[in-house]
Amino acid sequence: MNLKTPLTIALSLALLLTACKGSAPKPIPPPPTVQRADFKVMEVKVADPLDRGIQPAADIKLVTDLVNGYYTAAFLLPSVVTSTFTAEAQPQAITNLDTLTIGGLGKDIKRMVASVQEITRASFFVENDSSIPQAIVEMRFEAKATMKPERGGKQSLKRSPTNIVHTAKFWLQKHEGAFQISAFAADLKADSIAPPTKPKATASTAKSPSALEIHKVQTTQWRPEVGGPVFILVLGSDARNAGPDGGRGRCDAIHLVGINPTTKSGSILNFPRDSYVDVPGHGMQRINTSCFYGGPDLMVKTMTQLTNIPIHYYVITEFSHFRAITEELGGVEVDIPYPMNDPVGSGAQFAAGPHLLSGEEALRFNRNRHDTPNGDFSRTANQATFMLASLKKFRTETQDLSRMFDYFRVARRHTLITVPLNEMLRLGFLAQQIDPGAIQSIVINGSTGKAGDASVVFLNPGDIFSRVRDDALP
Repeated sequence: MNLKTPLTIALSLALLLTACKGSAPKPIPPPPTVQRADFKVMEVKVADPLDRGIQPAADIKLVTDLVNGYYTAAFLLPSVVTSTFTAEAQPQAITNLDTLTIGGLGKDIKRMVASVQEITRASFFVENDSSIPQAIVEMRFEAKATMKPERGGKQSLKRSPTNIVHTAKFWLQKHEGAFQISAFAADLKADSIAPPTKPKATASTAKSPSALEIHKVQTTQWRPEVGGPVFILVLGSDARNAGPDGGRGRCDAIHLVGINPTTKSGSILNFPRDSYVDVPGHGMQRINTSCFYGGPDLMVKTMTQLTNIPIHYYVITEFSHFRAITEELGGVEVDIPYPMNDPVGSGAQFAAGPHLLSGEEALRFNRNRHDTPNGDFSRTANQATFMLASLKKFRTETQDLSRMFDYFRVARRHTLITVPLNEMLRLGFLAQQIDPGAIQSIVINGSTGKAGDASVVFLNPGDIFSRVRDDALP
């Protein structure tokens, strides 16, 4: 009866990134070393027929300094990028650091040699109903990056160089003698020059199983640009009893997280593990056998069929590093809803009220179903409580944007991620904006009974799935 973790479940919601040692602030890491190219301005146009404020020589120098400075600092160090934006544009910039800067890629770059660093075109103008000088600037940066070796046991695994190409178009406004970015469009491409060569895995180089895996569901597409909700299936797997066809044991924790990026609110739908449902290709079964028969892919199909909700990403976690991840977080503070005294089953023994749970204590709290008011229904509710407590911790610790990338770095030790970097960054910055109090935790209704000799839960969800489907709000 293992719960394979609401901590990582929680952190999946919170950028799905777990593991930061303690909560003390860390220094901002230095940017990669850059050998710079000559800065060039290719084309400049000035349109101010009424002579209402543009000072060509001075304004061109201001914009040139801004762009040159952007590629000297902000592009390499995301934590300072917003200083170049107007107050109105800063929120949008924060959610687009993956295209405005090298973002999380910076941790892997040892050195960059720039070949192009230029303003391709700059146009200065003053609108008819205004006296404020403005500019539209198109710029380009190209570089070859030498990547840091990847650690693999006692060996360092060499990684191939990467070509980096960044293009951007900035709309600028002049205020108090300086230009700031008021709107933008940007694109970042990072392509490996050649496949990396790695030694064959041996006892010393083979990587241990990841504590947390985060994957994109290829049959759906999240559309944040039109305000579409994102749905993340979070699973805890008993991997010690793995099944055929990629199965990973039965899933003891099953949660469907929905977030509305417009309202910055959402819901967590919590499913008892013994829910009796139709598992595609296997007929009526307990829902947790989906992982056993076909791994998380089959569970995604089962949940999609059951709820008719599009699932965009899934997270699966195993027991192996649960305690270590919680310890690296410095513990998670949870308000335990009622006294627990289950010394034989889960080992949970807590008074009601707030507790800073260590790794072992968190595991006990999340496994307890014997000493709870409603058995497995209570356990899945407590898992959601732990998820939201972890989100609160994540949100508090990442008020400093540089901490977001600390989470990325530390998560590499425990996490396998196949989600594209730009999408992971978008999820992370969205999670940072979510108040845990705006997330409603809902245990799916049902009644216990028998299917043959098996104890099961017959679900009675009512209309909750259709209410959540369009906007993630119950």
